[in-house]
Amino acid sequence: MHIQQMRTKVGNKTYASVLLRESYREGKQVKKRTLANLTNWDPDLVAALNACLKGRRLVDADSIQIGPGRAFGASFVFATLAKSLGVADALGSSRPGRLALMMAVLRPIKPVSKLGTVAVRD
Repeated sequence: MHIQQMRTKVGNKTYASVLLRESYREGKQVKKRTLANLTNWDPDLVAALNACLKGRRLVDADSIQIGPGRAFGASFVFATLAKSLGVADALGSSRPGRLALMMAVLRPIKPVSKLGTVAVRD
């Protein structure tokens, strides 16, 4: 696959189009097939797609920083456990019930006060 920029002249007007194309063989002949018309795309998006197709990295691996994040896996496990034990059904789907379930699920992961459970921290 590749991106092809074409200019066609019809009379006094020149039309520019950006196409996502694929080359293939039919016997000994090489043919091209248009997969998508990218003319209306933002030029930055076209450049990013072109870089991806050429195997370039868009982001340097050294610029990505992994830091402390939210414990999604643990939250998911405890929430699933609460559902299978029937705790989620017992608390209900009202707002206070959902908040109580959230506090019960987060207590083993992050043992803090009720207010600390919903506090935003970096």
